Amino acid sequence: MSVEPKSSDSLRQLKELMLGDEQRDLADLRARLDGLEADSVERLARDLAEALHRRRAQGDRPFEEWVEALQSGTESAIQRSVSEDKSRLAKALFPIMGPAIRSYVVDLFRGMVEELNETIRNATSVDRIQWRFQALMAGKSYSEYVLLKTRSFRIEEVYLMQRDTGLLLLHAAADPGKGDGADGEADLMSGMLTAIRSFVRDSFVPGEERDEEVHELDSFTFGEREVLMEAGPSMVLAAVAYGVPPPSVREDLKRVLEDLHGELQGRLNRFSGDMRELQGSLPTLRKALLKNQGIASESGGGGGLWRAWVFLGVLAVVLGGWWWIGAREQARWDRFENRLRSEPGMAVTEVEDAGWWRKRLVRGLRDPLAADPATLAAESGIESEKVTFDFGLMASLEPTFVARREAELKSHLESMQSSLDTLRRDVGSTASREGLADLGRRIEEGLSALKSATASEEARRTALADAISEESRQTVEALVRSQFGDVEGLAIAVDGRTVRFSGEVAEPGYSSVLARTKPLEALLSVDVTGLRNGSLSRIAALKEAIEREGIRYADGTLNRDEDQAVERMATMLGEFFRLGAETSQEFRAVVTAHPLIGTLREGNRPIEQSRATQVRDRLVEHGIPSGRLETKLSEDMNRAGQGVTILLTPREAAGGR
Repeated sequence: MSVEPKSSDSLRQLKELMLGDEQRDLADLRARLDGLEADSVERLARDLAEALHRRRAQGDRPFEEWVEALQSGTESAIQRSVSEDKSRLAKALFPIMGPAIRSYVVDLFRGMVEELNETIRNATSVDRIQWRFQALMAGKSYSEYVLLKTRSFRIEEVYLMQRDTGLLLLHAAADPGKGDGADGEADLMSGMLTAIRSFVRDSFVPGEERDEEVHELDSFTFGEREVLMEAGPSMVLAAVAYGVPPPSVREDLKRVLEDLHGELQGRLNRFSGDMRELQGSLPTLRKALLKNQGIASESGGGGGLWRAWVFLGVLAVVLGGWWWIGAREQARWDRFENRLRSEPGMAVTEVEDAGWWRKRLVRGLRDPLAADPATLAAESGIESEKVTFDFGLMASLEPTFVARREAELKSHLESMQSSLDTLRRDVGSTASREGLADLGRRIEEGLSALKSATASEEARRTALADAISEESRQTVEALVRSQFGDVEGLAIAVDGRTVRFSGEVAEPGYSSVLARTKPLEALLSVDVTGLRNGSLSRIAALKEAIEREGIRYADGTLNRDEDQAVERMATMLGEFFRLGAETSQEFRAVVTAHPLIGTLREGNRPIEQSRATQVRDRLVEHGIPSGRLETKLSEDMNRAGQGVTILLTPREAAGGR
């Protein structure tokens, strides 16, 4: 029998006796290492909350390191959540964002309503109207004066309270006698404000909405004082104001409250009840003690309301006097103008109405026998310095003036006849030489006087006729130019009573000129032989340019240059069709494909048709109506290789397919 097994058993027993505990510990350690990953997850899940509590108990600084370590991961998780499913985060934030948005909208509309009410008051209030005149008397701008008048206020005390408990945290007063700090009287005021806020919220807000920030008491008034309240997430700021605070005060109070939240939020989280810990923020709270002292009396040149009434009275007298003088002078001028227009032998064509205080110009035509307009102006009470006359000559056909001219001529003839009769008698009764000599002298004097009178009358008649002719020509020219001077390209020439029109005028101006000259033919001689239709000339030029343009297909397809040529053709075709419509002409564009070089006509025709169709489609893309275009294949071998051209024909004569 072998002894080897006994040795092995003895050795194993010896190891067990000597190293048994160590081997068991090693086995336990190996088992723990093998299950370390699973145990770590379970241990972390079990001990994480306790670890966070212990970390928090060490103070803010150690916990801030923990927050900083988790920040990047948290931000990444939020970004991923938003990118994958926005609705989950929106539902989570809805209870917070809803009240915040409602609060913002309520504040926004409240501010708008307050500004609107203030604007209406400033525009319609009797006090504001008085202030305008008082500001004028005081030498200040209206806005500055209104600010001094309406913004006389001061905030006497401010209270900073904890929102949930109503505990007074800080107190500041503008009156040094009241002092700062949370004393007994301030605590009593804080408790009263908290009670009022709670009463209003419990009485007027439904139970399910009482926790929302939008339902907060923001102000109440007692006597001449108003308490303004601004609520934040954890603190409430109450300001006791005297006077009428402007809307901007609330914005200032909100900024102060935000600053206090930033300074005190961390201290309040670990607040032990010692108010001295919060005293460092008292200077920030004192920023809410705003004031804007208005003027109590008008001094230093301010002036009272009586000055405004004096100013108004003087202004009313000046304006009333100006109006009365203007009305009187205008009535006087109207009577004078009516008299001029009704005066025989006078035609008033223009009166410059420049105002009664300025010099006026009167233009027209006047017969030499008519009354002097300057005399008529003096008789009507119009000063000669206030009127200028510009009258041309005319021969009036008024019966009075015709009779006066005939009477003057008859008187002249009778005077000559009387002189001849006297001469005849003297010739018959005179026989002496001296008498005959005297008679001859008298005859010479009579003949000389007759020639002088005849020449003077002839000169007067000629000058009058020339003046009337020149005045008529100027009048006719002015009339014609006033009617046709705005037509571009039109030239006008007036020769006596003949008016000549020349130049090149495009449609519709050409047809308009022809239509407007028809009424003139009843009064004047109208010559339009030199007038040309500019649209017809342009149509001819466009037709030549379009038919000269061609698409050669040098590369076998439409290259860039040829595509630009199609665009140019489309532009010219658009203008061509528009001018044709203005001149009552209709055209059709025939897109003609010329033969390819070679003798295979049957094989080339599909290519030629494709090119013609391609050019037509490109023209349609550029805005040419498809109904005005047609395609055609040319069989003229003399034009082989010329690509595609366009032939413009009258619509009635257009053919093809």
